[in-house]
Amino acid sequence: MKSPPPQPTGPVKVDGWKRTTDDGVTFCAVLLLRKGESSDNGKFGVRVTDIIEADPCCGDPSPLCDRRARIQFFRPSDGRVLCELEPSDRGNNVISCADQIGVNVIGIRAINTAEGWVLFDLRC
Repeated sequence: MKSPPPQPTGPVKVDGWKRTTDDGVTFCAVLLLRKGESSDNGKFGVRVTDIIEADPCCGDPSPLCDRRARIQFFRPSDGRVLCELEPSDRGNNVISCADQIGVNVIGIRAINTAEGWVLFDLRC
């Protein structure tokens, strides 16, 4: 059985709900949230409901074998969940409720299961 990958270190600071552009990619937000935490911009919110360690029994490289985070997008006015994703720490994922929130992609930058946080960006 292989051991899980090393834990990433967290950033010194994150941009939060600030529109930025880097290498032609427009970000609506860069957030670091712990399991159970949420953040919103008044129009929609994002919540981390679970953080899952990589599966050491997996043989093939696959997002199902990697560290994953369960992330909900919700409407802050009433708390209604608009969609839920379980992306791995391997990159970018299309958001299924993009038409309701105006954000197309979530990019997972790092997942630390020991400290219980996820660093991600939302792309407009």
